[in-house]
Amino acid sequence: MLTVLISDDEPDVCQLIAHLIDWPAMGLELAGIAVNGLDCLDKIKRFRPDIVITDIRMPGLDGLNLIRQVHENGLRPYFIIISGYRHFQYAQQAIRYEVEDYLLKPIGKAELTYCLENIVRKIRANQEKACAAEEKELLFKESRQRLQGHLVTVLLHRPGACGSMDIRSLNETFHTAFQEGEFLAVCMQASGAKGVTEEELASVLKYAENTAIRMLAEQRLKNVLAVDGFRLFGIVNCNAGEGAAARMALGTAYRTALAYIKDRKDIALSCAISRGGKEPEEFTRMLKEAGEGVDYQLVWDPGRAVDMEQVSGSSMDMEEICPLPVKRDIENTAAALDIDKMCRGVDLVFREFRKWEAGNPRMLFEFCRYLEDAIRKSLENSKICEKIPPGILCSGGVSDLTEMNRSVKEQIGELFGHLIQESESNGNRSVRTAKQYISEHFMKPVRLSEVAELVHMNAAYFSTVFKKETGESFSDYVTGQRMEAAKRFLRGSDLPISVIAEKVGYTETAYFSRLFTKVVGIKPSQYRNLHS
Repeated sequence: MLTVLISDDEPDVCQLIAHLIDWPAMGLELAGIAVNGLDCLDKIKRFRPDIVITDIRMPGLDGLNLIRQVHENGLRPYFIIISGYRHFQYAQQAIRYEVEDYLLKPIGKAELTYCLENIVRKIRANQEKACAAEEKELLFKESRQRLQGHLVTVLLHRPGACGSMDIRSLNETFHTAFQEGEFLAVCMQASGAKGVTEEELASVLKYAENTAIRMLAEQRLKNVLAVDGFRLFGIVNCNAGEGAAARMALGTAYRTALAYIKDRKDIALSCAISRGGKEPEEFTRMLKEAGEGVDYQLVWDPGRAVDMEQVSGSSMDMEEICPLPVKRDIENTAAALDIDKMCRGVDLVFREFRKWEAGNPRMLFEFCRYLEDAIRKSLENSKICEKIPPGILCSGGVSDLTEMNRSVKEQIGELFGHLIQESESNGNRSVRTAKQYISEHFMKPVRLSEVAELVHMNAAYFSTVFKKETGESFSDYVTGQRMEAAKRFLRGSDLPISVIAEKVGYTETAYFSRLFTKVVGIKPSQYRNLHS
C-alpha cells in the first residue's frame, strides 16, 4: 500500500486533509503528519513516503528547500504543493523542482482526489513496468542501497525465489557486487519494554545498520542489509579465509550499537551471526539461522554476538535437561490441563539447564517447541486447539533465563486458563451430547474415546469434565443406563434374561447377572419376581 505524509504548520489544515480523503479506498495509507519543514524532512527520511502533501511556506524549512534537501538525500517522493493565493508565485517556482501538482487553499475534496488518483496511476504504471520480469519485480526502487536490500527481503519472504541464481545473476538483478569467496548472515533485533515506541526501536536499528555498513566498509567487506520489522538482516561477503575478520567487524558494530543504547535500560539489542557458506543457495539457510540465533542472546555472553558456529548439538540434547520420565509427566499434565503441575515441570527443566556451564541454547527452545507440541497433541480432537498460535512459547524478546522461565509459565497459564474457561462453558453442552449418544447406543460397545471425539475433547480431559458434570465416571454412567434399560425389560416383558443381557450390551449372561446384582442389590430373576 502506498503511503502519504502531510506537512503544514497549521494543524487545522493537516486535520482537514487527513479527514478529507478515504485513504484505504484509494489504496493509500496515511504515514503521518509533520508540523513544520524540518519535521517533514525527518519523517520523509524515516518513513520514506510515496507521496508528500506540503505547504510551501513553513517555519524552519520552507517547501522549496524541503524538496531540494529531499532530492539531495536521494529520495524521490511525489510532491503536492499547497499554497494560499498570496504565495502563488512560490507554487509556480516549485514546478521547476519536479513537483507533481500544486493546489490552492482552501483545498477541495474533488481536486485533491483527482490529483492523488493521477499520482497513484503513475506510481502503479512505474511499478508494473519495473516488474516485467518475475525476478526483477522490485527494480522500480530508485535507491541502489534499497534495491540491494530487497535481495534480503526476497530471501526472507520468498525463500525459493533466488535458489537457482548464481553470483553473477544476483549481481545483475540486485546490483550487488558479490564475488567468489565466503558468505555469512547477520541479524540484529531491537526490542523494548512497555512504553517504548516503534520509532525509538526503528532509530536503534537504523543506527545499528549505519554502524555495520561503516565497520564493514573499513574492512572492505561487501554486504547487503535490510530491516524487516524490528530486525536488521544482512549478508556479508568476504574473500576465502577472511570469515574471522567479517565476524570481528560485525561484533564490533554490535558492541558499538550497544554503547549507543547503554543508558536505555528499557531497550534491548540482540545479535547473531550464522555459520558460513560459499554459494547463494545457502543464503536462505544462513538468514534463517541468524534469525534463530538472536533468541539465544539471553543465554549467551552479554555484549557478544551469538556465533552460530559455536551453537552445536541437535534436538536430542533436550533429553539432558528433560529426561523421558519428565516428558511423560508433562504430557499427562497437558492432557489434564493441570497448570500448576505443568509449571513445576517447566521450573525443573530450567533448573537443570542452569547446571550446564555451557548449556546449548537450542535445548531450551527445543523444549519450548516440545511443550507446544504436547499441548497440541493433548487437544488434537478439540476445536480449541485452533486457539494456540504457532510458536507461542518460543517467542523472543526476553532478556535473561529468569524472564524466559516466567514468560513461558505465563503463556501456559494464560493459554490453559482460556482453554479451561472455554471448556467449562461448553461442558454442559458436551455432556448433554454424550448422554444423548449413550442413550441411543448403550446396547452396543460404547468407548470413552469415541464419545470424546464426538464432542471434540481429549479423552482424558473429557473424562474429568463428564465426572464433574454428572457426579460419576463415564463407565459407571454407561453401566447405570444399561441397568435401567434391563429393569424396564424385566418389568415389562417375558424375555429370557440372556436375551435381555444382549439387548443392553452384554454378551455374557453370567457377567450381566453379577453386575446387575452389584448395581441394583438383587439378582435379575428376583427383580422380575418382585415387580411381576
